[in-house]
Amino acid sequence: GGVPYRFSPPVLDALAGAQDIEEDRRGCMGPKSIGDFCVIGAQDAEASAMLLGDSHAAALMSAVGHVLEVRGKSGYLASQRACPPLLGVHRVGSRSSEECARFIDSTLEFIATNRDALQTVFLVARWPLNVRGERAPGEGGGDVRLALNSDGDDMENAEIVEQGLNALVRRITDMGIHVIILGGVPEIGWQVPATVASVTQRGGELPRSPTIGDISAQHASADKVLRTVSQSNGLVSYVPIAEMLCTPICQVLDGTRPLYVDDDHLSKHGASDILGPRLDEKFDRKLALVSKR
Repeated sequence: GGVPYRFSPPVLDALAGAQDIEEDRRGCMGPKSIGDFCVIGAQDAEASAMLLGDSHAAALMSAVGHVLEVRGKSGYLASQRACPPLLGVHRVGSRSSEECARFIDSTLEFIATNRDALQTVFLVARWPLNVRGERAPGEGGGDVRLALNSDGDDMENAEIVEQGLNALVRRITDMGIHVIILGGVPEIGWQVPATVASVTQRGGELPRSPTIGDISAQHASADKVLRTVSQSNGLVSYVPIAEMLCTPICQVLDGTRPLYVDDDHLSKHGASDILGPRLDEKFDRKLALVSKR
């Protein structure tokens, strides 16, 4: 009959963290036909917002959904893997660059068609990776190099992101829609659920979690770009995320429950129950998401 208690409850909690995503997170990602975007927030409200970005947009769907729901609002989720919300930019060597460009273009068309209903667009991406081009310490995978679609020159990623983000933001704000750029989620540098499960089962200590100082240094160039874009347009707000999750050590567990499904994407619990309420408080103070009167 097997061994019914092979793993302790804390180990099972850690292992479950890798699968702790919204039921429809994966299904909500990728290209959608007009009208097929998943809805977050208050399901009975007319959508007045959109959450647009790469896979981190899907990972934050519960956090942004919480912010919308407590205000009686709802929004659409537009999320595509490895596709930051930039206009006229492609990832060098990526087979999905053309698909990403089509995704951004079709989403902008959708926003334009629904401009009378949409008040707010949230933009989310793994900004530090795209701006620096380098992955977090301890993380595997290659570097990311960006280029402008119109020119194959050797501009730095930071300049390309700023140009592509400015172009996208202008397209949206020219419609009278407010843009809220959410900063990068802390990159932990190690696989949280698997590592916690292994250490809990075998004993020992977890690898060091980064601090807000570490993350601030890693995110500095991206933060500079995001602040520059937000300060150049009165309809754009920038809300850093890292400081909400690193106080000062970046939180990876809530009790025995992981806040990440891997090394850089939040779990449903991390997004909904931990980040969501903290993000809500930030918006209350900034009055960034209020009903138009």
